[in-house]
Amino acid sequence: MSDYFYLIYTAFYLGLLIWGIILYQRSRRWGTLLIVLVTAGVLYDNLILSVGSRLGEGDLLFWLSVPRFALHQLLLPWLIYAVYEQLRAAGVTWAQRTWARRAALALSALVMLVGIVTRLWTMQLQIAEMDGVLRYINVGASGPFWVSILSIGMVGVLGIFYGFKKVWPWTTLAALVVFAGEGIGDEAMRRLLGSGLEIVLVVVLLLAESRLPMRKRKSRHHGED
Repeated sequence: MSDYFYLIYTAFYLGLLIWGIILYQRSRRWGTLLIVLVTAGVLYDNLILSVGSRLGEGDLLFWLSVPRFALHQLLLPWLIYAVYEQLRAAGVTWAQRTWARRAALALSALVMLVGIVTRLWTMQLQIAEMDGVLRYINVGASGPFWVSILSIGMVGVLGIFYGFKKVWPWTTLAALVVFAGEGIGDEAMRRLLGSGLEIVLVVVLLLAESRLPMRKRKSRHHGED
């Protein structure tokens, strides 16, 4: 039953991916591109979850599943830098500083490194079925889901500064909604609902992008009357 929900999620993410690409073509900001890449990553994750039971256990599902884990650890941390760029574009004073940009880059890279060490370096995939969804799980993972906790947590913290500017108050609320979903006791429901709530976060981030001033393109005829 859950695989049909993941298929619906995949369709939603496809629409969000197209929207994100359109926004990136207009803004040409690194932060916009990073949101697009994260959206592509979760689209792929939900797509593989939706077809796992149809593909069945075997090498094909195994190798299609490897990018699910890699993309999550390598891409999600860069939402931190993406939201920092939104703050800079929105005119938040401290975000204009060089140290703030370097800090956002360093923090994103550090969280990614944590994901590599705790999830990818020790990755051991094992087949499992949950609520009708056949998937591979990483039994070699160690410790809490640090990448999700730190990435979404920092997105929520940075979103507070939108509130200070009274520009866009929803980023922090969306992050809190995602965290609330992670607190559900039933694992199958937590995973299913969590994937749906992540859609809310991506929608909020893309809406924030659409509200920001677009970068002006240089005219080819700027020297002419």
